[in-house]
Amino acid sequence: MTARPIQPESAPNCNHCRSFFVTHDSRRPYGCRTFGFHSARLPCDEVRLSSGRECDAFEAKPVRPARAGQRDAPRQPGDGTH
Repeated sequence: MTARPIQPESAPNCNHCRSFFVTHDSRRPYGCRTFGFHSARLPCDEVRLSSGRECDAFEAKPVRPARAGQRDAPRQPGDGTH
């Protein structure tokens, strides 16, 4: 497992980016659709390490509204919501 560089609070977070995806390659599990690569590190870390700058391609994922009742009702064993 690779060490994760410390990011400033204002740095882009790939987990919240539209271009970020997880691959099925255990050696390079993270990908960026915008830049078209897979990596062992998060793409924002690769960009920072290779260019010395924060990722300019970050685009926040849209926030999806919660479905009605989804978080209000506690789950019951056997109700099919797991």
